[in-house]
This record gives sequence, structure tokens and C-alpha cells, in this order.
Amino acid sequence: MKKICFIFLVSIFLIGATVFANDIYIDGSGNMEIGTSNTNANFEVTGASAEDAIVGIGSGTGAAGVYGTNTLNNNYGILGYDNYGVFGSSSTGWAGYFEGNARVTGNLTVDGSITGFAETDPVFSAWNKSTGISIIEAQITDLNHFSNADETDPVFSAWDKSTGISISESQVSDIDKYSRSEVDALLASLQAQVDALESQSGAMHWGMYRVVRAGTGSAFDPQVSVSSSGHAVVVWRQHNGSNYDIYANRYIAATGWGVPELLDSGAGNAYDPQVSIDSSGNAIAVWRQYDGSSVVYANRYDVAAGWGTAEVIDAGSGDSLSPQIRVDNSGNAIAVWEYRTGPAAEIYANRYDAATGWGTPEVIDAGTGNAYDPQISIDSSGDVTAVWEQLSGLTSNISANRYAAGSWGTAVSIEAGAGDSYNPQIGSDGSGNAIAVWQQYTGGSLDVYANRYDIATGWDTAEVIGTGAAYTPQVSVDSSGNAIAVWEKYAGSTSDIYANRYDAVSGWGTALMIEAAVGDSYSPQVSVDSNGNAIAVWEQYTGPTDDIYVNRYESGNGWSTAEPLELGTGSAYSPQVGVDGSGNAIAVWVQDSETTSDIYANRFY
Repeated sequence: MKKICFIFLVSIFLIGATVFANDIYIDGSGNMEIGTSNTNANFEVTGASAEDAIVGIGSGTGAAGVYGTNTLNNNYGILGYDNYGVFGSSSTGWAGYFEGNARVTGNLTVDGSITGFAETDPVFSAWNKSTGISIIEAQITDLNHFSNADETDPVFSAWDKSTGISISESQVSDIDKYSRSEVDALLASLQAQVDALESQSGAMHWGMYRVVRAGTGSAFDPQVSVSSSGHAVVVWRQHNGSNYDIYANRYIAATGWGVPELLDSGAGNAYDPQVSIDSSGNAIAVWRQYDGSSVVYANRYDVAAGWGTAEVIDAGSGDSLSPQIRVDNSGNAIAVWEYRTGPAAEIYANRYDAATGWGTPEVIDAGTGNAYDPQISIDSSGDVTAVWEQLSGLTSNISANRYAAGSWGTAVSIEAGAGDSYNPQIGSDGSGNAIAVWQQYTGGSLDVYANRYDIATGWDTAEVIGTGAAYTPQVSVDSSGNAIAVWEKYAGSTSDIYANRYDAVSGWGTALMIEAAVGDSYSPQVSVDSNGNAIAVWEQYTGPTDDIYVNRYESGNGWSTAEPLELGTGSAYSPQVGVDGSGNAIAVWVQDSETTSDIYANRFY
């Protein structure tokens, strides 16, 4: 009886709750609802206005406040829609946390930063340009660049992100980022196009200058020799770590520049390189090298075998200085140098025979006083004329000696006057006639003097060819015996470049200024071709740096207008020039940059 009454009371309670409160509802199918609605859900909780319908609290580690699970496809453990279907908020933990894959259908909007991502670009400051740029996917973190969730970017098209992206240097258009060799290659390509265009007019012109040295160490003291057929060799002194070495580069007519090569093999510093080339392109370079004392070395270039091994060509235990070399068209050569033992200084020479090699060094000066600064010229037969400064008492004179018929003659003085004479230079024509020039003090004036050697009659009488603070003269003689001399002249507050021409029939003409007069000018050099045309180069201050200027003498028309051969950002100095039989020329010089000094070359053709 008691059991029946309990069941009856529970039933009355539940009926009463359903009918009168309507907070809990169970329909005939067993669905249960809590709240004020009746939508036939399995379990529905509806909160009053501004109230939370369900608050789930996980009471232990790993426990879930609300846990939704689904084992069937296309169904959901928790489904939310309209406004905020699911809204999470937390000030210390995770507002929403997904372990496993997360899928977003529609747009994903992120307000604020994404923790764990920093939009940093790849750093290129230490970029080795020779290897290009490699960018892996992990380095690309700017999500705004991607159009959808699978990271398909229109810029990269079908890019396989797993392999990264490789950008070659040829795709980088900023020329400042190119290496020196690549800039040279670009200039060479442009020069080829310029050559093709300018060859249509047939006018001779200067090309584009380029670097011809090797490595990164600073380079100095370039010298160039050009053969009658247009081949050339350039030598220079270059700093390598703690040492100075001698390098060379070769220009092959119709082919271009080769690869710089090291010529010396000693451990000591090397200085004062000189070079001479024959008509076939064979060449000999000489220099002085400190191996406990200053020693003269030589190395020969053979067109079939390349450069040989450096060898000592001087004699004795003293110091050998200021070497010079000239090679004839048959490949024979003579080298001269200044040799010092204690306070004494003499002029020595050694001959290279194309068949047997170097001979024995011998003294060629008069032996009456110290001798310095030798210079030589050679004719087509291999005969040589040498000049030097010779001390006679307290006065410096200019002396000369000649090698012919297999031996040296007797040294003689070739200048007159009581004043000191310095800086001799010499040039010869194809028959052995020669012209020497030098600077000489006469009555308080510093003038340029000249004397001519005639193969039949010997030396003539010295004469003045340039007056008034004139010094550092240079001379070049063509195959017919005509010559052009250039020098630096100090006038008022500036230094200018002057020239005078020797006609084999009528003699010397009148000196005239051949430079642009835009600033002080220094260190002139000149070279004459077989037709009497000449090219002169010099260093000229244009502010704030020095540049290399050039002027050309055309036989029958005279001098042209001086013009810059280069206009680089750094100072340019130590110009040299050589001319072949057709009037083509190669000029070389030192050009400073922000970090080093390079050897530049330009060709006139």
C-alpha cells in the first residue's frame, strides 16, 4: 500500500511540474527540455534574458566543462550558428583551443596579432651574390600575401613550397650588387655593341675602360708594351697580404684580354716592373725584388708555352735598382739597371738571346762617377742605345752607350752646359737612329734638352726644345725617324702639358700646350705609331680628384683637343700608353676606389 502511494505522488509531482511551472518538460517520446520553449529537442536548455543557459565547469586536470563528441560523418559534437555560434572568452588561458586539424569554411578574420608569428623579411645584408638567394617557406610569414588557406600566391604561381625559392643574380637588376668581374662582362658586352655601331663609320675611337688586374689587393705601377701587330702585355705591382708581387695580363689582338697571372716566385717584396713585347707577341718582364738585397728578376712569355719561371739576371751582392727592358722583333732583348755597392753606383746590362737565353751582366757606364736611372731603346736589328745620368764631380750629366754588332761601345757624354741634368729618356727608329731628351738647369732655368744619334755620324749637339720650369720629358720615335716629345711645364701657379715634334727633314718645331688647362697636369707619356701619329696621356687635376686625359697627334693635321679618358669617382694616376703599327693604342693607369686601387685599361682603335 505504501509503495503504490509513493508512485502516485511522484506522478502527481511530475504532472504538476509540467503543467504549472513549464521549467522542465518531458514529452511522450522521452525528449527533455529545461526552460520556457518546447521545440522537441533531445535536450534543450534555454536561459532567460541576459542569462547563461548552461555553465560548464571542469573540476579537475583534463576535465571538460562542456564536452561534445560525434562519431558520425557530417555531424557535430557542438554546433553553433547565427551571430556567435560559439563564443569563447578568457583573460589568462585559451578562448578556444583545437588539438588536431582545424577547418575554416568561409572567411577567417583575425583581429589583433597572431601569437607565434613575426612578419620579418629575409635578411640580405650578408648575401653572397655568387650563390643567389634561397628563400624557404618558413621565412615567408606575411599571411596577407596569400589569397586562401592553401597558400597559393599569384606571384609564385605553381611554386613547390617544399623546395623554397631560388633567385639567381642575373634576376637582380641593381648593378651595384654585381661583382667586379660581372660588371666587366657587362661592359664588354656593351662595348661589343658599341664597336659594331662605330665600325660602320670607320672613325677611330676609345672604347670602354675595364679592370685588368686580379684579386682584391691594391695594385700600382702599371707598364704596357704594344707590338706592331696589336698584341700587348701589361705588368704591375700588387699587394697580396703582407707582400707585393708582380702580375701580368695579356691583350690578344682581335680576341681581347686574358687572365692575370703571377710572375714572381720569391718571398720578398717586388717593385718597379717593366715589360717589352716583340712583333709575334712574345714578351719579357723585369723587376727588382728584395731577397736580402735588391735583385733583378726576369720572366719570359712565349706565345706557345705561356709565362716561364722567374730567374735572376743580375750579378754581385749589391743592390740592383731601376731595371729596364727592350725586346727586338726577333725576340732578343737587353735589360739594363742601376747597380749599387756601398756608395758606388754603376749601370749594368745583360742580353737575352732568343736561342740560348740570358748572358753575363756587364758594366756599360764610363766609370768616372756614380751612374743612375738608365733608359734604353732598341731598333729592328736588335741594336740598343742606352742613356743614363752620370755624376761628374759635383755635376750630373747625361751619358750614352750603344750596343751594336754583338758588343757594347764606349760611354760618352751627350749634353752640354754647366747645369745638372736629370731624367733622361730615349727612343729609336727602325734603322737605329735615336733621340734622347732630358731636363737640365741652365742659368737658373729648368729646360728640356734633346740630342739625336745618327747611325752614320754619331751624336749631334744638344739643343733646347722646351723652356721655363720644364721637367719629366718623354719621347717616342716613329719608323721614319720623326719624333714627339712631351713634358710637364710649370707656368705661374699651374702645371701644363707641352709637346714638340721632331721632323726627320727639318728638325724640331715649336713647343705648344696640348692639355685642357682645367687644372694642374702631371706625368705625361707619349707613343708614336709607324705613320707618325701619336697619343699622349697624362694625369690632370679636375677637382676633387685627378683624372686621366688624352690627346692625339695626327700626322699632317696636328694635335686634336684634349679629352678625359676616364671620369671615375676615385683619383686616377700613373698613366702609360703604347701604340701598334696601325695606330691602335692601349692606355693603362691606376684608379682608386673606396677600398682599393685597380689597374684599368682602355683601347683606341
